[in-house]
Amino acid sequence: MLRGSSTEVITSDLADVVCQLSRMAITNELPSVFRVPVQKFFGGWVSQMASSHISSCIRTGLLFALLLACSWASYAADFSLEDMQGKTHRLSDYRGKWVLVNFWATWCPPCLNEIPELISLHNAHQDKDLSVIGISMDSGSSKIVADFAQAHGISYPVVMGNRKITAQIGAVEVLPVSYLYNPKGEQVSYQAGEVTRASVEAYIKKK
Repeated sequence: MLRGSSTEVITSDLADVVCQLSRMAITNELPSVFRVPVQKFFGGWVSQMASSHISSCIRTGLLFALLLACSWASYAADFSLEDMQGKTHRLSDYRGKWVLVNFWATWCPPCLNEIPELISLHNAHQDKDLSVIGISMDSGSSKIVADFAQAHGISYPVVMGNRKITAQIGAVEVLPVSYLYNPKGEQVSYQAGEVTRASVEAYIKKK
């Protein structure tokens, strides 16, 4: 609860809170659910703004807007993905389960190393508490991807990716990259590079 009723007290308290949160984002102390969007979309701009000498009122307003934007990006997003069998997967349909969304490509060696781990993870958890969804970023024929998925025994749904799909999930700057949603539908983790069944299981076990 905010103390007092004056604008001065409210502004001062808000400035302290928001500036502290921005510092935490810059120094990696903020949880990834907020830190990742800040670092990904705003980069060094946050650092420059936090250390600048612009008026505290303007800085407070801008940082507060940034915090709201990051919060909205992490909690309000949903997705709707159609897999290669024509089935639609909505994040809201998976409430109560963890969801790992993995961006990959058939031509990506680290992605190929990761696939057996994802198959094992999905098969072990799909009927209980976690599902994997793969999004292929191949630009070629979907048949090539479908044949590849069948040949490699991919048991989880595979979606053909594009800009519209990445806009629903998050940036894809490297491959592979994975986004993890908790059972409430909140995006709570982001991993650029390979993930393993053990690393994902260890993460969700702590939550």
